[in-house]
Amino acid sequence: MLPRLVPDFVLGSSLMQRDCLLSIMTVVTVSVLCATTASRELLDLSGHLSDLEHITSSNADVTQAASISSRLLLWDKTCAYGELAGRFDFLICADCFFFSEFHDDLAHVVQTLLKPTGKAIFFAPQRSGTLDRFLEVARKTFQVQSIMQYNDVVNEQHMKAIKDESSGYCEDLHYPQLVELTLK
Repeated sequence: MLPRLVPDFVLGSSLMQRDCLLSIMTVVTVSVLCATTASRELLDLSGHLSDLEHITSSNADVTQAASISSRLLLWDKTCAYGELAGRFDFLICADCFFFSEFHDDLAHVVQTLLKPTGKAIFFAPQRSGTLDRFLEVARKTFQVQSIMQYNDVVNEQHMKAIKDESSGYCEDLHYPQLVELTLK
């Protein structure tokens, strides 16, 4: 069931052939990527190395990525990021937009770390307009595509939650949109 929740482009052949994946998200999501992609390298930048090591060693039989590592990366628009610059085919990120004061820094990180032909994929809710505010910043440097309905299973659950008034579900806070960024 879990791989069905991963968008097709993540499971598709174009991602399977990539050298480097970068993740700025939760360790559990990184684990899904480890199990569903055969990239040479997966680097998690949430800084949760011990959690990542535990999850990947516990699931070594399904882990396909050749190299899995974790480190903490601070977003800073004045940083060149050394050996990470221009290294990544894909950046996959979640819940990164709610601190509006760091939107310029995040856009710089993405621009710096992507290969010229790379793609950044974000999952994030609107969260009181913070997604749209980030996209305003991103449009200066990136081609932006925002996708509301990117997966049938996710959309089904979203529609059920909207109908269930007792669930406490708030689309603005809970429904992650998919955003794709490519360098102009």
